[in-house]
Amino acid sequence: MIRSLARIASLLCLCAAAHAQSSIQVLDFGATPRVPIRYRFHAGASEHAVMEMSMTSSREENGKVTSMSSPSTRTTMSIQVTDVAADGSAHVEFATRSVEATGPAGASDTQTVGDKTLADSSKLSGSYRTDTRGHITSWDISLPKGDLQQAVSKLMDSMAADDNDTLQEFPEEAVGPGAHWQVVSHRKLGGQFKVDMTQDFTLRSRVGNVIVLDTKTLIEMAAVSPGPGIPDFNPQSGSGTQIIDLDKLVPTSTSESSSSQTIPKGPTQAMKMHSKMVMKTFPATPADSVH
Repeated sequence: MIRSLARIASLLCLCAAAHAQSSIQVLDFGATPRVPIRYRFHAGASEHAVMEMSMTSSREENGKVTSMSSPSTRTTMSIQVTDVAADGSAHVEFATRSVEATGPAGASDTQTVGDKTLADSSKLSGSYRTDTRGHITSWDISLPKGDLQQAVSKLMDSMAADDNDTLQEFPEEAVGPGAHWQVVSHRKLGGQFKVDMTQDFTLRSRVGNVIVLDTKTLIEMAAVSPGPGIPDFNPQSGSGTQIIDLDKLVPTSTSESSSSQTIPKGPTQAMKMHSKMVMKTFPATPADSVH
């Protein structure tokens, strides 16, 4: 269920608490045989996960393009199912084992902020409850006091106030190979921006309880009240693949996303920002687990 933690990271990148309304629709039920997709949790199950993230970005201003480097990060976490309810839902506890920069450092001031963020996120722990479709119904996050803790707290408050905020990954209906479903959410950030996110899932294959999903994501963001100095956000797109063992906690997944925005700098000038992020998640090896 490390995808749930990756979801936190993705939402934090939006830099504000949000209120969302979401819906899920099956566009193609796929070939037969069709079977519901459900996690099967086991009380006491314990695993370790690794999440690797890298980002490249550039700034274009007055015809000059400047590349900006950010350190890649590698996070190792422990995850354990503490109890399973009669309906199959589970209470899961997690804790960060290590967070480290694995790529080149950026500028000194940026690196100082990055080091502080890494130090704070290395102390991340908490728990959540999820149903068999991957719907997260409650969170409890612990972080040392600071900017990251405040951002996570705002996000948790938003999610707690919105029963439909966390998106179900799996349809209620039975589906087969080739099935295609879509999750659409409409979100507001601090009353200033509106975000429409569309997630497409295609079931490439299923062998027993191991499924392979192709994913596509489109995020469109705009100011509620456009005006001078308000950034113009271009659509952000992403795609990836997930290999999920429904009896396990940690999937193997790869996703890549890109985004850009135009920031007005005057009546005739503007600065363009471009970024690309790659995220990988996979079960930890014994060597990873000892960190």
